[in-house]
Amino acid sequence: MTGRLPSLGRGLLLTGLLLSGASEGSAQERPGPARPAPAGPVGAAREPQGLARLPYRTGPVHYFAESDNAVARLQRKWQMPGDDVPRPGDLSALLKVLEISESSQLLVFARNARQGHQISPDNPRAIYFNDEVSVAWTPGSNNYEISALDPRRGPVFYLASVAELHRYATGKNALGTNDTGTDTPERRHRAPLFQRTESCLACHVAETTRHVPGYLLRSMFTNPEGKPESGLPLVDHTTPYDQRWGGWYVSGEELPPRHRGNLTTAAARQIYETGLTAVPLATGQLSQATVRHLQSTSDVVALLVHDHQTRFQTLLTRLRYEHELERPLDTLPDFVRTLVLWDEPPLPQPVAGREDYRAWFESAGPADFRPLRQLDLRTRLLRQPLSWLVSTPQFQQLPAPLRQAIHVAALRLVTAASDPPATWSADDRRLLTEELLPRFTGGGSAVGGLVPAAQP
Repeated sequence: MTGRLPSLGRGLLLTGLLLSGASEGSAQERPGPARPAPAGPVGAAREPQGLARLPYRTGPVHYFAESDNAVARLQRKWQMPGDDVPRPGDLSALLKVLEISESSQLLVFARNARQGHQISPDNPRAIYFNDEVSVAWTPGSNNYEISALDPRRGPVFYLASVAELHRYATGKNALGTNDTGTDTPERRHRAPLFQRTESCLACHVAETTRHVPGYLLRSMFTNPEGKPESGLPLVDHTTPYDQRWGGWYVSGEELPPRHRGNLTTAAARQIYETGLTAVPLATGQLSQATVRHLQSTSDVVALLVHDHQTRFQTLLTRLRYEHELERPLDTLPDFVRTLVLWDEPPLPQPVAGREDYRAWFESAGPADFRPLRQLDLRTRLLRQPLSWLVSTPQFQQLPAPLRQAIHVAALRLVTAASDPPATWSADDRRLLTEELLPRFTGGGSAVGGLVPAAQP
């Protein structure tokens, strides 16, 4: 089964070397200046408007079929009699079993999520994430909100009851009294801890996610209670820094000189709109707002990583659907630009966040791919001009023809463009064409001794 390429031509496959829209009632800005088109045949990056809706409930995608993702695999282990997998009783233990660092914590005070009535600058929603799983929780909420990336189908969404996790782990209910019905194989089979939910798709399948299950980040001006008033319905690593992170807290040792984070009051917003600098956090502001959170930070480096990761994964989900449905691969140009971070604006000054987050991020994932995880943070996010996410099952398990199409399109983009990105060094073009793309995207062959690309 093969998709059809757009301007590259159908013969390339055979001959070539493969969290949310704006809140109701809020005004939306236009998402920044148009991205420049490269000189080569791949074409310019495009905004998602006008893309066709793709059927994902039926074959061949079968979105609601049993999923192969980290959360589903963990749940299947838990439901097996006699398993010895630890059961988390609280958020910290849940993150540990999912291999997510607490240092990845991001804080959102804009009320544009499922638990919007509980979110405010004084009680922000926390998001923790690794390459494949994210966990969100608002203090006071009855549920943890979880998404896990299925290599073929994209993000799959779950709810996990805070009280039920506590009962399974401790044998006691929330009041501390014994729960005699806890942790039998029969009960585990009847009531899985992670309940797959369709309600999240109301926001997570939209024009901003290119009409497939995907991720979306907003940057919204809010009132002092956190209600969104205006802003951008979709931001990612291509968005100018002075337009990012509205409705989010942003912390770190060194931050971009101007961004929309931390604007929790009318006075802070006025400073942003009339000044040339970002609004710093007030002394003790995050400590007071995070008394029930695991950490008191919303790390700037984790935000930069998250901005890229959500774009990469949503675009690749759309591209995989196009291939499986035998549609034109309209998303290919945008995806290969994202793969090599083509449209990333230069950092206006170096940034620095939590050292423990940086150390955790750079040491994660398969060892062969760790060169791609090394952070630059002086002029751009990464030292190497290629996304570390090529190491994840979502990319590694692509059908061979699609992976080969990606490889060829990326080579064309990098070699044909006369005006490379402003973030690139003099050697980046050679590095990509001679080393990084052949080694890590592989054109459909085995990469570094790891799993070869799947067959269609």
